[in-house]
Amino acid sequence: MENTPKLTLRYVTLHMDKSKNLGIKLFGGNKVGIYVHDVAPGSPSDHAGIRKGDQILEYNGVDLSGVTAEQAANEISKLTDTVTMLVQNKLHTLKQIKDEPGDSFYIRVGFDRIGELNEDDLRFVKDEVLYVDNTVFNGTFGLWRAWKLDAMGHRKECGIIPSQMKVEEELRSGEVVDCDTGTARRGSTSARRSFFRRKKNQRSSSRDSTEIASFSNTQLSFFPDLGLLNDDGGALSYQRVELLDSPIRRPVLIIGPLSECLMDRLTIDFSNLFKLCEVTAMDCSQEAMEEGLKENIFVDYRRRGNKFECTTVEAISNACKNDRRHCILDVSISAVERLQRLQIYPIVLLLRFKSAKQIRDIRDFGTDKISAKAAKEMYERAMKLETDYKQYISAVIPGVSIKHMCTQIKDAVDKEQDKLLWVPVSSAA
Repeated sequence: MENTPKLTLRYVTLHMDKSKNLGIKLFGGNKVGIYVHDVAPGSPSDHAGIRKGDQILEYNGVDLSGVTAEQAANEISKLTDTVTMLVQNKLHTLKQIKDEPGDSFYIRVGFDRIGELNEDDLRFVKDEVLYVDNTVFNGTFGLWRAWKLDAMGHRKECGIIPSQMKVEEELRSGEVVDCDTGTARRGSTSARRSFFRRKKNQRSSSRDSTEIASFSNTQLSFFPDLGLLNDDGGALSYQRVELLDSPIRRPVLIIGPLSECLMDRLTIDFSNLFKLCEVTAMDCSQEAMEEGLKENIFVDYRRRGNKFECTTVEAISNACKNDRRHCILDVSISAVERLQRLQIYPIVLLLRFKSAKQIRDIRDFGTDKISAKAAKEMYERAMKLETDYKQYISAVIPGVSIKHMCTQIKDAVDKEQDKLLWVPVSSAA
């Protein structure tokens, strides 16, 4: 059992030799911390008093708590003439966790990885959520071990995927491997997203080593200073996500032609399942409304006569928490981003019609006759909404009749409510 002196925090200073060799092997990750697994006799680390079982809390002033194995290796590879570390010996803890994966986090992938791959490689499709438990697999930089998940979030199949840094490095260079020919080429943005794989002769050992890396005779230049870029021709790799554990009923936003008619009808045909979110009438200036948006008091507003009708954050929160029915929102889809920043994640349903004529042909429940011009505008606006806001759309409802679409909406909402809700991590380590 560890005694008190071993748990004492220690600052150690390493004076590096000409070869810049630390002389240590590391273990760990964001789940367990970063530990010294072994120290080479006679190395700078040995001379400085670094011992097996030391947890490295800081490296040259950089906090290593909560970092992945890859991030730790990246930081520790930045060797200088003098290295300072804050350590705490936890040899007993290291012995308990040495056979466990050191990392633990979830990602949503931003591209497809299909086609011909190596035996150990993991296939996935865009927007799939994976669990990562090793970011320097078998001590190899650029390889992560990840797990596919079932509908309940349980791990079911593991394999090797390229690291985020490796993917973004390839995205930046424009080099991709053609799915059909297997040849490297420079490609378009969509092509670059479609396929990334290891070279065929790059095989990982089937042995699952949890050791991060040896810094006894290695200097690393693998890690570029990379950041996530946007969707317009930039890098799009992995997004860190977490499971939102929320039992509340999610609000519903319906967009597209005839959405108002459907919203009203749902509260009649399925009054036990849906209700309209209350709006507040405000007699104030538009500047005051805009200020309310900035201060997260309002989610959206619209002018009605000489007043404004606004949907407040409080009204949505109360409806979700205190009512067993789904709250139907009468807001623009641009408000979804504001809602998500407030950790409110509406189910967004798009009404999709095959043509403007199909919109005009809707006649049930006394729907007013729609002119050809109005139907054309509705159809074109819906197509633009789908293009501009596809990342927010949960499901698409085919345009048929009002009655049929109401049933389809009810079924879609039930399905989305039962799904696991993966949301972006606000501040990933």
